[in-house]
Formats: sequence, C-alpha cells, structure tokens
Amino acid sequence: MIKKHAHKIPHVVVPLVLFLCIYFLFTLHARGILLDKVKLQEYIAGYGVFAPLVLMLVYILFTMFPIVPSTAASIISFMLFGPVMGFVYSYVATVIGSIINFSISKKFGKGLVVRIIGEKKYEDYVLKYGNHPKYTYIFAFMIFIPLAPDDILSYFTGLTSMSYKKFITIILLCKPFGAFLYALGAIGYFNVIS
Repeated sequence: MIKKHAHKIPHVVVPLVLFLCIYFLFTLHARGILLDKVKLQEYIAGYGVFAPLVLMLVYILFTMFPIVPSTAASIISFMLFGPVMGFVYSYVATVIGSIINFSISKKFGKGLVVRIIGEKKYEDYVLKYGNHPKYTYIFAFMIFIPLAPDDILSYFTGLTSMSYKKFITIILLCKPFGAFLYALGAIGYFNVIS
C-alpha cells in the first residue's frame, strides 16, 4: 500500500516543509530575533545540546529564503561552536540548504523561484548565465569562491537541465573551500579579540 502511493509523498512533504519553514522564519522575525545577530546567538545557545541542530535549521532557512545573508549564521556558528565545529555545522547546513533549493526549483519551476529571489535577480542570472554551454564550470567556480550567492545559484541551477547527481557532487566538492575561509576568518577574529 505504501509503495503504491510513495510517488505522492514529495507532493505532500515539500509544500508542508516549505510552509513550516516560512512559519518558523515569520515567528523569529515577529520576535525581533531574525535580524539581530546577538538575539539570534542567544536564541540558538538557549537550546543547549540541541543548539547545533537549531543553528543548522536557521542556516538552512537563511539559505532557502535569502532575506538575511547566510554569512550571519556562519559567524554565529563559529562564535558558538568554534572554528572547527562551526565549519562542520555550516558546511552540512549549506549542503542541505542548497539541495533543498535545487529541489524546490526543479519541483515548482520559475514561478516560485522568481517569488523567492525576485524578478531582478532572476533576470540578472538568466542574462549572465542562462543557456551558457559551460554553465556547469561557471556554477562550480561560483560555489568554490567565498561570498558567492549559493542560495540564488542553487535555485537558478534547478531550472537548468543539470542532474541531481552533478549538482550534489559540485556542492560537496566545491563548497568546503568557502566554508573553510569563513572558519579561518573566525579564527583570526577570535585571536584579535582575545
């Protein structure tokens, strides 16, 4: 019976997860936590042993909804957990968030992507990269360098013909460099203030 209806699961789960994510973000915003780094850090730290999971959830949400740069979550990650574990949590969350964005884009198409990232950003990416024969290399390079808009790139790439396997391989292999540079920056920052 479950196997018969298994293909329907993504049609129910993806919108439900999307709704829960929007609700969680709205709740954080309404409480004044979302845009305040200190409050966000205190909020996450308040979860004790579950703080890494909450941090990764917030990081994933920042990746899915580019209202706040996910760099803010990286900084909080390094402040709470140090450069090594901060790197691990940031990397894992970035990978998960990027795959979610790619999946949302593949499932719902251009209409939802434009609503999330905005018409102007969408048009900018289409004009620069749309149907480029070497897009795979451009995407890999952009993911490799720090400060690239991974969230927007993941949404946009979901609209291309790139396969899940190729996308995930690029994210897994190229993303650690940017996260590593953030970790080095955090180490330098902590050395200066201590």
